[in-house]
Amino acid sequence: MIDKYSSGTYNQIKEYSLLLCIGVVSYNEYFPQYLLQERMKWQALHV
Repeated sequence: MIDKYSSGTYNQIKEYSLLLCIGVVSYNEYFPQYLLQERMKWQALHV
């Protein structure tokens, strides 16, 4: 019973960590691109 619970918790933590990693990676990849696009748009508007 306790083993089952702890392994279930471990799997949840593992899944959460994986999602967190994916989130951080995609944030690092896409957010700078988004900022760059916004800056280019802003510059294009204010030339």
